[in-house]
Amino acid sequence: MRSGWRRLLRFAGFVAGASVVVAILLVASLWSFGIFDRPAGHHAVDLRLLTPSERLDLAEALGETTGNERPSLPPLEAIPPLEVPLHRESGFVQVEVLVDDQGQVVDAEVIRSVPPGMFEAQALEIAKSREYDPGAPGRRTEMVDFTLESGEP
Repeated sequence: MRSGWRRLLRFAGFVAGASVVVAILLVASLWSFGIFDRPAGHHAVDLRLLTPSERLDLAEALGETTGNERPSLPPLEAIPPLEVPLHRESGFVQVEVLVDDQGQVVDAEVIRSVPPGMFEAQALEIAKSREYDPGAPGRRTEMVDFTLESGEP
């Protein structure tokens, strides 16, 4: 029975020692990252809202009118409509082209496109209109990136 208590006390001692080591390592790591540093010359200031009389005093000090009237709004017709940003679609098309010995594209084929079915025709047009180095005929793979706005075809 006595041996059981000794084991329990020894285990508790190991747990306490391990806890102390972990706490020391935690504090040391926080200190090394500068958590406990306070920048010189910086201090916290409590913020509060101005009272109506303080607002009037501030407005007067800034040279603004101190009347209680609300600001006048322009008539609704004079307010320009909001500009809604155009919807943009972007993606890419991977095109394989066959180039002859003059550097002209003889054949072009879509290998992959994201999103599918959207930019293939434009990518083939672009790939076929390009010219390549005349001394290196053969097949090449081109990536064509796209960003189209909703007003474009």
